[in-house]
Amino acid sequence: MGKAVAADGPGAVFVVPTREDGRILREALSRGDPAAPGARPWTMSEVYRKTLAGLEEAGARPEWRRQVDPPDHWAILSFLLDGVFTEAGTADPPPPGALMPGFVPLLGAQLRELLREETTPEALGLSLGCGTCPEGEPCRRISTPEGLLCRLFHAYERYLSGNGLADSAALPTLAREALEAHPAEAAAFLAGKRFVFAGFLSFTHGQAALVRELDRLDAPVTVLKPATGVKGFADAVDQLVLLADRTGPALEMPGSPGEPFAAFDLV
Repeated sequence: MGKAVAADGPGAVFVVPTREDGRILREALSRGDPAAPGARPWTMSEVYRKTLAGLEEAGARPEWRRQVDPPDHWAILSFLLDGVFTEAGTADPPPPGALMPGFVPLLGAQLRELLREETTPEALGLSLGCGTCPEGEPCRRISTPEGLLCRLFHAYERYLSGNGLADSAALPTLAREALEAHPAEAAAFLAGKRFVFAGFLSFTHGQAALVRELDRLDAPVTVLKPATGVKGFADAVDQLVLLADRTGPALEMPGSPGEPFAAFDLV
């Protein structure tokens, strides 16, 4: 944890995968002193909220969305699934597995994975050979598992957008899009801040895109990743920095020329 302590200081913003990671990091930054103020690491939910609040403070008017987590979103998916059953009728019924009690949590996990990787409903539809998925029209592929997934993905995104909601899996994407949409206010919000992403063994596509956007906006970024000890293991560093040699013994792993990200093993 010495690297985390070294990265602390004025302007440091630590970002962690979970609240439990934040607790561990706070203990490290306090150096064993329970009375020490220490940093309060941000989860991705806090990154989203603090980014939009910072943009507002700088004069922007970003579009806020209220966060939806499991099991809250399961209720939404159950409602949407009932609508799909009604839409399909008896002529073209959904796959039998969709009627099983465990289908909604499984569906939710798949949709959240698509959101984490910034796959859009339109891209999923195109991968199935569909050009569009018009609202209110029957789906030609609803009796297949992939068609049902695609139809429900479209319906889920429409429902969230129409009601000012956001799946927590999409928060890194929404934070990045807010920064992109308000560059002047983003510069004001980011001024003086240094972002330290600690504890991410790997990034989702949405998280990595957010890190790259912070760098594009000239916010210094450091990555402290867990050390696996497995040679050739693809991790968060590989997603951001092209390393010429991963075999050396040094903990500090500088990127190739022109790569801006400082990366360290976190043991």
